[in-house]
Amino acid sequence: MDKYKENRNFMKSNFHEEVISDQQKQLPQPPLIKPYGEDDELIDLLEIDKGIVTKDNVFDCIVDRKSHRKYKDEPLKLEELSYLLYMTQGVKSIRGNNYATLRTVPSGGARHPYETYLAVDRVEGLKKGIYRYIPIGHKLLLVKEEEDISSHIV
Repeated sequence: MDKYKENRNFMKSNFHEEVISDQQKQLPQPPLIKPYGEDDELIDLLEIDKGIVTKDNVFDCIVDRKSHRKYKDEPLKLEELSYLLYMTQGVKSIRGNNYATLRTVPSGGARHPYETYLAVDRVEGLKKGIYRYIPIGHKLLLVKEEEDISSHIV
């Protein structure tokens, strides 16, 4: 019987009972986004056009989705990039006194620990280089201009 209890206890997920979170320790909250310099070059992205999605239900969007392996020579439109960035990390609202961001994607405790970086080669109106998405304000930050970015992308 002791072996049974021992193995049963092993299968329980109780490791979290001994963990104390930063919130429980009353440590200061991390910033909502990674800070950037006042002199950094910011690019305003376009407002989101809800009409860009032509299907009116999720089922049709998923069922009709297709992968394409032949890429066009034309650059991505800034409107398309703006839409993609907002839908993958956009901030819908800020709660409390800069307590948390509510975004288009879930995150435990609304902490959103990820930063979105882009290697831009062919986007209308953007220089080639590395950019960081600034979700509060829906902007891009030019991290590094790189004219030969395509040779660095695998």
